[in-house]
Amino acid sequence: MQSGQTLIQIGQIWNLMYPYNSDLADGKERPAVIVGWSEFGSNEHETIWFVPITAHSDGGRVLNSEISIDNPSAFNLTKASWIQPRSIYSIDKKSFPRGVKPFGTLPIEIMISIYEEMAYVVNPNSQFVLIK
Repeated sequence: MQSGQTLIQIGQIWNLMYPYNSDLADGKERPAVIVGWSEFGSNEHETIWFVPITAHSDGGRVLNSEISIDNPSAFNLTKASWIQPRSIYSIDKKSFPRGVKPFGTLPIEIMISIYEEMAYVVNPNSQFVLIK
C-alpha cells in the first residue's frame, strides 16, 4: 500500500465525522462500524456506509435494536458502548480519514447481528413509505 492510502474493511471500527442527533450542523467525530460501500470507479456515488457506536453518555436509554460491544477496551473505546444498526450513514470516500488506523475489526458474529438489524430498515419488499 502506498503512502496516503487507507485500506477499509467491513467490520472495522473507525472514528468518523457524522451528525449528532440528526442535526447536520452539529457533527462530531465518533466511533462507527463500516458495513459496506458502493463500487469505486463506477458511475455510482463513491460512498462508504457505516453505523454509529454510542456510549449513551447523555443518559439515553439502550434500545432493543442496539448491539452491545462486550469488550469495548479491545477497540480503544473507553466506556460501555452499543452499535446502532438501524441508523445508517454514508461518507464520501474523499472525506474518509487518511493516515490513521482503525480501532479494530468486529467478529463475524456481531456483523451478522448488525446486518439482521439493518434488514428492518433496508427492506427490499417495501415499495413505498408514507411520511406524515
